[in-house]
Amino acid sequence: MKRSLKLFTIAGIEISVHYTWIFIFILIAYTLAMGYFPTKVKGLDFSIYLMMSIISAFLLFASVLFHELSHSLVAKKEKLKVDKIVLFLFGGVSQIEEEPKSAKDEFRMAVVGPLSSLFLAFVFGILWYFVLRTSGVEVISAVFEYLALINFMLFAFNLLPGFPLDGGRILRAYFWNRTKNMAKATSIASTTGKGLGLFLILLGAFEAISGYIIGGVWMIFIGLFLRQAAQSSYQKVLIMDVLSGIKVKELMTPNVVCVNPDVSISDMVDQFFFKHRFSSFPVCQKDRFLGIVTLNSIRQIPKESWREKRVGSAVKEVPGEFVLDPDSDAVDALKKIIQSDLGRLPVVEEGRLVGILTRKDIMDLLRIKIDLGRSK
Repeated sequence: MKRSLKLFTIAGIEISVHYTWIFIFILIAYTLAMGYFPTKVKGLDFSIYLMMSIISAFLLFASVLFHELSHSLVAKKEKLKVDKIVLFLFGGVSQIEEEPKSAKDEFRMAVVGPLSSLFLAFVFGILWYFVLRTSGVEVISAVFEYLALINFMLFAFNLLPGFPLDGGRILRAYFWNRTKNMAKATSIASTTGKGLGLFLILLGAFEAISGYIIGGVWMIFIGLFLRQAAQSSYQKVLIMDVLSGIKVKELMTPNVVCVNPDVSISDMVDQFFFKHRFSSFPVCQKDRFLGIVTLNSIRQIPKESWREKRVGSAVKEVPGEFVLDPDSDAVDALKKIIQSDLGRLPVVEEGRLVGILTRKDIMDLLRIKIDLGRSK
């Protein structure tokens, strides 16, 4: 997720928070301070309720992090690349760049999340019982009671059979094992996820009409998020399935229009941007790739100096990880195009520019293959 802030690293996995996390943290702390804890422990000063709420909110997100970390550690054990874990509005997400290689791997990665939440519910439940029976300090026991309850709710909610929830992934593993077809299994699990999302939306609307406005609206948002996540997760798997085994050289555009670095900015605007109408062009000198020049880099140069300035002064170097090899996989190339925000990446072989791969090149193939697949 973009607009996230890195906090720290655990076992080589970056832990970040999205800006929406601040909103939900404040909302949870406010709700606990104003409603939950005053009904559990009566007669305390508001500052005590606020302290209990802030601690509980932090420990809740620590519990979510523990849940997501369990997914990520199992994924790493299965030799899958884990980019980061991001805490955000609806909890947390492990950004695992690859799909599991088998139904068994999927099941192990999915089931460990709910089990970790159940484990925390048990631990906090024991602490709640111990504090309540030994010291009777209600302020502490109420916090442990809340954390035990919320972790059990996380356990139960994540077991719902709606992809991409853990229960939906367990469902996908089941159908994957039966059909031996991950795309078909994902389609089934995604359909149940969208159905579950619709049910939550309708349930939230009913609650809002019945007077539970905040809870109802929150339920509607969760349902909308689940439906969108189910659809996008299926599309991702479908794209990977369609592009499987295809190389960059099969999709790239060869014989690329290339700009000499000694051309003036003025001539380039007239002969390249106006004529070919692309938003960026590769810059080469005797077939050696130097970088790209974009409309944005041209805009930063005053117009009055366009005749004197050369293209070489506006060249933007492309980081090595975004320079494609003609024999690299199309799936990896699409990921790099999305990450780079450039829209088109150079394909270079032994320092020579041999082609350009654009997002449109990949999308055109996807549309054709999906249409032909559906017509069968």
